[in-house]
Amino acid sequence: MEAPDRLQCTDVGALAERLRDPQKGVSVQDRRYFFRTYPKTFVGSEMVDWVYTNVVGLRRRKDAVEICQQLMDTGLFRPVSSRRQGKPFYDASVLYRFTVDFTGGECDEDEDDSDILGENNKISSDQLDDVLVAFASGIEVKKRRHFLRSYDHCFVGSEATDWIVDKFNVSRVQAVELGQKMLGMGFFEHVSDQNKPFEDANEFYRFVDTEAAGPQVTENTTLYDFNALDIDKNPVSLSEFSGRVLVETHGASGFTVLGFPCNQFGKQEPGTNDEIKEFVKKFNVTFPLFDKVNVNGPQAHPLFKWLKDELPGSLGIKGVKWNFTKFLINKQGKPVQRYGPPTDPKSIEKDILTLMEKDSL
Repeated sequence: MEAPDRLQCTDVGALAERLRDPQKGVSVQDRRYFFRTYPKTFVGSEMVDWVYTNVVGLRRRKDAVEICQQLMDTGLFRPVSSRRQGKPFYDASVLYRFTVDFTGGECDEDEDDSDILGENNKISSDQLDDVLVAFASGIEVKKRRHFLRSYDHCFVGSEATDWIVDKFNVSRVQAVELGQKMLGMGFFEHVSDQNKPFEDANEFYRFVDTEAAGPQVTENTTLYDFNALDIDKNPVSLSEFSGRVLVETHGASGFTVLGFPCNQFGKQEPGTNDEIKEFVKKFNVTFPLFDKVNVNGPQAHPLFKWLKDELPGSLGIKGVKWNFTKFLINKQGKPVQRYGPPTDPKSIEKDILTLMEKDSL
């Protein structure tokens, strides 16, 4: 994405034109975030990367952020979420969209594409991290008894619904829908039936990390201590990849991508392993694919339990949010970076190259 000649920050017109250039500008593409696909968007942090690389005289990343803010103030682009309208530009995994494309035509308007609860939604998808943290800290979790059996570390569906209604001023129907979405993400589950939906009833639920037995690991544990089944269900020792920089994801010499299919997010990967192999042929996939796994909940593969413990997501939440979460592993088998679903793989190229050049970290 680097331009052959760098630009002056005072030449706003040239900067705006270069930014929108499909070949030289910031990466614009359809991106999946939580429960929706957002067409023709770019990520705030990637735009900051681009500006910092392509504008002369910038000493600090903060300088690039200020230029992005100035460009947004001109109306060149806007946040995808209507709830971010009027707020400062964010150097983060926030989605933005140009108001005019490279040809001069107006970009398509979305409906209120921040919604995750429907037309009268009170909570936007870019607020969901805050919702999860508030929910986990606000719900009463304790030992509960039902008939002749006790359940540790539980909360009640109806009490959770009460909390959501009171906290976010939504209807009970909307509260149940949000509860179901959090359950579908693997944030919590029913104590006795993993296929049971979230209900506004006297049903018990448990956060997945409460009793999920993590792998027996030490500070010296590495990726190479784990085993997995490949897409043909043959056992594989991950020590086979020792000495390479790796990207673990679900959904060059010395660098390998390991792909782990998962059907926990919107049931987007329902096919058999043979069907998955056939499907990826159209994308010319050559990296190793593995057997379908769970990445959240008590049945999560030990590898992903370890990865989540080593590198929690934003705000300390361990659970994988959605497909295409990525973990970058160094040559010593240690996870060094975690990237959320919206992150374009091209944007982590510099991190990969840095690790490939290092003998040790």
